[in-house]
Amino acid sequence: MQVALTTEAAALDVFRQTEHVVPVRVLVDRILMEPRDIEGLFPECVVLAHVTRDEHRQLGPLWRDHPELYEAMLSAPPQELVEIGLRRYTKRSLTLRSRARADAVAGRRHD
Repeated sequence: MQVALTTEAAALDVFRQTEHVVPVRVLVDRILMEPRDIEGLFPECVVLAHVTRDEHRQLGPLWRDHPELYEAMLSAPPQELVEIGLRRYTKRSLTLRSRARADAVAGRRHD
C-alpha cells in the first residue's frame, strides 16, 4: 500500500510516521460487527498519510481523543470513512496534501 497523503512538515522530515486515515481499529471493529461488509472497506478505506512524530502525538488515538469520530466511523457507510477520518487532522489544524505534490515541492521524486 502506497502512502498517498502527507503533511507539509512530514514531507521534509526524515523521521516521519505513517498514519492510517481510517484507523486499523475501525476497520477491524467494522469487520467484527459485520463480516460481509469487508469488500466495501478494502481498498478504498485504506489510506495512508505521513506525519511527523510530533503530529502523530498531536493526533492521539481516535477512540480516546476523538470519540465522536470513532462512533461516526463505526456506523457510517464505507464511502464516508475517509472523509470522517480526515476530520481528525482538521481538528488538530493539520493539512494533508498529495504526497506526489509535497515531494515535488521538497525536491524529491515520487515513485
